[in-house]
Amino acid sequence: FLAMLCLPRQFQVGIVENTNPGDLHTARWLFPLYLVIFCIFMLPIAAAGSYLFSGQNVASDTFVLMVPLSQGAHSLATLAYIGGLSAATGMVIVATVSISTMICNDIVMPVIFHLSPLEADHDKNIGRLLLRVRRVVIVAMLLAAYGYFLLIGDSNSLVSLGLTAFVAVAQFAPSMIGGVFWRQGNRYGALAGLGLGFAVWLYTLMVPNLSGLGIATLRLVENGLFGISWLRPTAMFGLNGFDPITHATILSLSLNVIAFVWVSRLTQARVQDRIQADHFVDLRLSNAIPSTDSDFENACFADLQTLCERFLGHKRSREAFHNFARQSGQALNPNDPIDQALAAYAERMLAGVIGASSARIILASSLQGTEMHLGDVVSIVDEASKVFKFNRSMLHSTIEHIDQGISVVDNDMRLVVWNHRYLEMFNFPDGLINIGRPIIDVIRHNAVNGDYGDGDLEQQIEQRLHTLENGLTHMHLRYRADGAVFEVRGNAIPGGGYVNTYMDITAHKDIESKLKESNETLEQRVTDRTKELVVANDQLSNAKVLADQANHSKTRFLAAASHDLMQPLNAARLFSSSLSQQHPEGELAATLAHLDDSLGAAEELITTLIEISKLDAGTLLPKFSHFSIDRVTQKLATELNLLCQQKGIQFDYVPCHQVVYSDQQHLRRILQNFLTNALRYTPQGKVLLGCRRRAGQLEIQVWDTGIGIAPQKQSEVFEEFKRLDHPATQNVQGLGLGLAIADRTAKLLNHELTLQSWQGKGSQFGITVPLGDTHKVVAQAKPIGQQTGSSNLAGLKVMCIDNAVPILLGMEKLLSGWGCQVITATNVAQALKQLVAADVEPDVVLADYHLDQGQTGSAAIARIR
Repeated sequence: FLAMLCLPRQFQVGIVENTNPGDLHTARWLFPLYLVIFCIFMLPIAAAGSYLFSGQNVASDTFVLMVPLSQGAHSLATLAYIGGLSAATGMVIVATVSISTMICNDIVMPVIFHLSPLEADHDKNIGRLLLRVRRVVIVAMLLAAYGYFLLIGDSNSLVSLGLTAFVAVAQFAPSMIGGVFWRQGNRYGALAGLGLGFAVWLYTLMVPNLSGLGIATLRLVENGLFGISWLRPTAMFGLNGFDPITHATILSLSLNVIAFVWVSRLTQARVQDRIQADHFVDLRLSNAIPSTDSDFENACFADLQTLCERFLGHKRSREAFHNFARQSGQALNPNDPIDQALAAYAERMLAGVIGASSARIILASSLQGTEMHLGDVVSIVDEASKVFKFNRSMLHSTIEHIDQGISVVDNDMRLVVWNHRYLEMFNFPDGLINIGRPIIDVIRHNAVNGDYGDGDLEQQIEQRLHTLENGLTHMHLRYRADGAVFEVRGNAIPGGGYVNTYMDITAHKDIESKLKESNETLEQRVTDRTKELVVANDQLSNAKVLADQANHSKTRFLAAASHDLMQPLNAARLFSSSLSQQHPEGELAATLAHLDDSLGAAEELITTLIEISKLDAGTLLPKFSHFSIDRVTQKLATELNLLCQQKGIQFDYVPCHQVVYSDQQHLRRILQNFLTNALRYTPQGKVLLGCRRRAGQLEIQVWDTGIGIAPQKQSEVFEEFKRLDHPATQNVQGLGLGLAIADRTAKLLNHELTLQSWQGKGSQFGITVPLGDTHKVVAQAKPIGQQTGSSNLAGLKVMCIDNAVPILLGMEKLLSGWGCQVITATNVAQALKQLVAADVEPDVVLADYHLDQGQTGSAAIARIR
């Protein structure tokens, strides 16, 4: 059993190659069953061999081959031989690979890195070196095993050799089991137990196995060490009556355990031993740290604030808790208890500085009094170390990959940081630049080399040292003796220290010098070209003015067109609302509801004229949500069905209740454009709206039997103001913007548009949207019945001002149905005149913002007041 746990090949198969921990649950019953089945098959073979070869010198290891051979079953013997050879070969392969990996990783490679760390660290072919070392170890192991076989000859059976190896491997068991279940076990106890156990194994098993090598070995086995009989390898300490395997097993494991326990108690455990014990021995301590979601009964807000200030600072901590109080709407007093939300907020703040696990441990130990385990302390240190190393690595990478030289000094004017570019630019002598070097030494070196120009050296040194010590900001050009020109900038570091940056601008200065040299000949050419450029500039300016005017005209046109088009639609919706108010139920009510939906859809289409500019500018952001697709398609199908009936076209709709993830409003507009085009360009036939699932997505398709699109024209239909030239569509109204808007909106939503068309037969437009999550669908609010509001607005005096007469009529119709007294006017003068004539002071004034002759609704309201 111990060998089964400790054999290298079992470790290789059970730990290294076991990528799924769940397989252990199966191995718990399958592996013992596997062993039991093989033992059952071994029993008849052993019984038959003992019966057939009783009294003969036939090794029991060969029964599986000798039994079929004695009965003339040569084919069965051959099959058994092949199977045994395959099993033995597989065992050797797995054993050699696992042992060679352990020896290579834990012995050979550490030695190589220790002996030549620089070569190993910079070897780009370290993988090839590792492979070669492992191959050499495998060959050495196979040669050693074969040499051992030659030494012992045929005197020992395979079973004896296997059991000898099992006893050796079993020596790992005390340390392994003790390390998992005994907290005081340590490295020194494990080494002592292993050393003594292996020594006893060598003496009690290996020495007798090698007794045939010489007389001295034979005498040692027969007489014992130093001639002491009770030190004989086969009967140490007077243990007689046992076979060699049992004798060696009992003795070696007993001494191993005693040495492990005794030495572990006498020696002090290392920190590493204590950390491992924290992870393996006492799991209860790791689980004893409560979550910060629980209440902190023995702490108050003042304690939590003090703790956070130690890591975040006073100002940052106070601001964070002030923001929490404002967001949560609760006052934070020093003696208030800590609730779950506040503890979680503090944990998130600390996690940004020291890591999530460290923040949880510190909160639990500091505010709840939980014992902080050594492993927890190490975890905090490791996590903080990782953050520090990451920041340091990022800083190092940043300063090493910029094209400027950098040098930093601390408060004591000693050099602490520099980059490789700094060394390249100044070519300092070896040994001058190192951490802690006084910056005055570097300044003196530069002054001696003439970097600061002519003048008194001591005065130059004193001037630059004064700049650093007083944190003065400076920028100057440094002309070196070798012709290089550096731009030097210096700034003080908050909290102390100074940083200088050096940029090599020699190339720029050379270019500047050459430009000055060619200035005389250039002036005439510049004069000539200036005249040409003036003319070209005037042309460009005129073109730019025209382009700006065109752009402004387009903007004004869209605004005016949208306003003028919205007015009749608004009037129509007002009349529709008034009719709905008069007929809240019945068939007419349903028709009015469809009418209102269609007017709303038309209003959305007009709004798209403005939003297409927003799509081009990128200011229109989608609002994604999870919803059932029939929320969009059902309404569109209802609207199009009425239009198709009017045109005499058959309309088919295949309902679909699949949940998708998209912007509901934008998706509706895309599909509405598809359906509108299908209706326009289908003189006769039918239109189909349906959905198809496509590998985790849903494709919404619109089919028609219209005129179709030629292959060479299919890419043009998505351009602005592009329409199909066909005799059957001469009277079709439209500007050619629908598909352009659909294409841009689909790109905004990151949805794919598809087009298939067969000229003379029809077309199919589709859009592919991702599937949504049914659990995230927001329930659609049920429509609320019409409310007349007459009980609240009866007798209210309303003044309506609008330059569109239809809107005034619609407003008057709607408000009169609510019991209001309505007075309408198209401008301010008419409104004042009618109010004076009626001797009425209005309770409410409803005015359109854009009125005729430059008047505005806000100005009209101000005059009426």
